[in-house]
Amino acid sequence: MTKKLTRAVCMLMMVFGTAFLAKAQNVISGTVADKSTKAPLAGVSINVKGTTTGAASGQNGQFSITTSSPSVTLVFSY
Repeated sequence: MTKKLTRAVCMLMMVFGTAFLAKAQNVISGTVADKSTKAPLAGVSINVKGTTTGAASGQNGQFSITTSSPSVTLVFSY
């Protein structure tokens, strides 16, 4: 009886553990550029609205943010 119970608990842990790890991660990436000159902008702060998730654009204006939701609002500040 104990062996069957242990097996059942292990199976449940594997199923729920896999579901937890399979939580979708979405990567949003892009390049921040000046509207008129199209030159890349470094040091722009990009944040996911309503969260503490954020990033800054690099020297070439590129950024990448990982979120748990595919639909978010990004807030840019320079």
